[in-house]
Amino acid sequence: MTTSIALIGAGSVGRRHAGVLNSLPGVRLASITDAHEPAAQALAGELNLPAFTSPEAALDAVEVDAVYVCVPPFAHGPGERAALSRGLPLFVEKPVGLGRDVAEEIGALVEESGVVTGTGYHWRCMDSVEHARKLLADAPPLLANGYWLDKRPPVPWWGRMDRSGGQVVEQLTHVLDTARFLLGEAVEVYAAGLRRALEETAPTDEVTGPREDYEEVDDATAATVRFASGTVATLAATSVLAAKHRASLHTVSRGLYLELSEEGLSSFDGSVRTDMKCGEDPRIAVDREFIEAVRGERESTRVPYAEALRSHRLACAIAESARTGAPVKLQPDPLTERRPDLGAEPAPVRPSAILLTDLPAAGKATDPRSLTAANRRRNLVVSAAGSVEIVDEELPEVPDGGVLLETLATGLSAGTELAFVKGNHPGLSSRLHPELSLFLPGSPGTGYPVRRLGYMEVAKVVRSRTDAFAEGDVLASAYGHATAHVADPLAEHLVPLPAQLDPLLGVFVAHFGPICANGLLHAAADATGGMVRGLQDGVEGRLVLVTGAGPIGLMTALFASSLGAREVAVADADPRRRQLAEELGFLAVDLDDDPGRLLKTRWRHGPGDRGADVVFQCRGRAEALHAALRAVRPQGTVIDLAFYTQGADAVRLGEEFHHNGLSLRCAQIGRTPRGLSAQWDRGRLSAETIKLLRSHGDLIRKHFVTDVVPFEDGPDLMHQVARRERHVITAVFAVSPLLL
Repeated sequence: MTTSIALIGAGSVGRRHAGVLNSLPGVRLASITDAHEPAAQALAGELNLPAFTSPEAALDAVEVDAVYVCVPPFAHGPGERAALSRGLPLFVEKPVGLGRDVAEEIGALVEESGVVTGTGYHWRCMDSVEHARKLLADAPPLLANGYWLDKRPPVPWWGRMDRSGGQVVEQLTHVLDTARFLLGEAVEVYAAGLRRALEETAPTDEVTGPREDYEEVDDATAATVRFASGTVATLAATSVLAAKHRASLHTVSRGLYLELSEEGLSSFDGSVRTDMKCGEDPRIAVDREFIEAVRGERESTRVPYAEALRSHRLACAIAESARTGAPVKLQPDPLTERRPDLGAEPAPVRPSAILLTDLPAAGKATDPRSLTAANRRRNLVVSAAGSVEIVDEELPEVPDGGVLLETLATGLSAGTELAFVKGNHPGLSSRLHPELSLFLPGSPGTGYPVRRLGYMEVAKVVRSRTDAFAEGDVLASAYGHATAHVADPLAEHLVPLPAQLDPLLGVFVAHFGPICANGLLHAAADATGGMVRGLQDGVEGRLVLVTGAGPIGLMTALFASSLGAREVAVADADPRRRQLAEELGFLAVDLDDDPGRLLKTRWRHGPGDRGADVVFQCRGRAEALHAALRAVRPQGTVIDLAFYTQGADAVRLGEEFHHNGLSLRCAQIGRTPRGLSAQWDRGRLSAETIKLLRSHGDLIRKHFVTDVVPFEDGPDLMHQVARRERHVITAVFAVSPLLL
């Protein structure tokens, strides 16, 4: 598969990207564009490519798969508009604009188009930055100091404020983006700048014009930044040195000091200094990861345009404060007013755990905005493909025997729910016949609007007309993303939660955890011929592979490990998820790197008998199922928990499945193994989930719940995840402010 690229910008940065792209397998530069025709002709001539001076002309003349815009700050706009108007994936070098006007315009166009985007904030691609983030997760920073101490770049436009935007916008922005990634969002800045006297000879370059015609950039800038987390930072930038001296970010935590630069990371805990190199050249990694995102091999880039725009706003705020001498407060995102997204791997929003006993007593509203007193609720609805909104609805009266639930939190099940957002849910094009158990095409089983979405709710009983549940009880249930619900205990699955359980963990109890537990139950039934003693029967002492490191896969792996599996491997194509699997103690393997070959080399049972005893397939893609079939031992079993919204046409059943006599069992929550439903109902599967949450709750809370956002931000987060602008493991929409 060849990916063709149109390069806009033939300066030094464009040339660097051209060199990297030409070195990547399956990537081909197709055209060179630069408003300065000699520059376009020179680079195009070296690469034997057509040259253009207009992005529109280039994209009309040569068909490409993606566009790179590598232009100076003042030249942004035409290239981005040309790419977005054609729906082409877009990579934009930093800074994304001179000031905010053009950048905000492009941000809105990106939001509207939904294309894959990447930007030149390559520091985030350094392994050392990821490692720093892990260290700071356990040692929150109190103070940070950022530096960009350098010489003036040898290009005529750089010294002009109306061309470069100044050193903060053009250079220090790398440090600002890294600070946001490690420290969170900034809320207020104050800066001061020093500009040299204009004593030098006025330039005559035709690009810059006479010196008196423009404003010179500051020689030095200092800023203080206050972050929402409470961290305070100082930043310093200068361009008067003879050579680059320092570009770095230092952080101070209790007992920990970090120095992060382009060369790597140094950490000092008071007794030991540890040095770490940055790993793969981030200037190569940022291009490689964008190409992978264009090809659909990864969900997103680390810094999509929307995220780069937030860093640019911070840089512009510092520049404004330095110009005016007044503090500048950072405003919420004007495009969507959503909570900030921290790119391919957003910073976890993890409040200190509270217990169910910490919640208000019965009868007191857990959310001051609650509508339950007026018999109304807010409900998250998919009104059409690509459209998610919150609507007000009237609640029915609580019938005799029923309960009124006020939601505390509701979790996002990305696979099922986003299929409705994306418009590819099988139920939109076919209907399941209840008696025949056949999907009948051409007759949709569901349609828009989808009003009951989600199955991961935790709620408090605020009104009860049954002796089964008292007001104040906290329950797990599955009724969709709504702020309240009238439940019938005789018809619905309601699970009382233990008083000492973090209520956010309750989102896994009613439906999500039982899906995983049912997978273990199917493995146990397969291993024992139906004579199941417990979930451990399918994994204890056995070699287990889980394909797919999403939340279902990770919880299934945790179940298997806690139940005595000899070794658990987790396969995923996303390096971020493999890293998470490693942090949880599993053997992490690359799903794209033939895990079957690797594991059959590692795991031997006897001559010609190698591989996993059981594979839990938790990724709804054909390639994941094929990898699972390749990795299991002869006459082994694959337990499939995945949801294939796009089918599985690429599974090659004529190979390992046929030759090795394999078994494939579907273990969706609606069906426990035949003959076991009486002993293993959903209530028992929920009880097994609670047992896991009690023993591993801290681990699950830390690594599984990556995002906690207000209920009102739910639609925006779902849009971001659907467009692969945001990477989450489990997101929770908090209705109770106590959970934020």
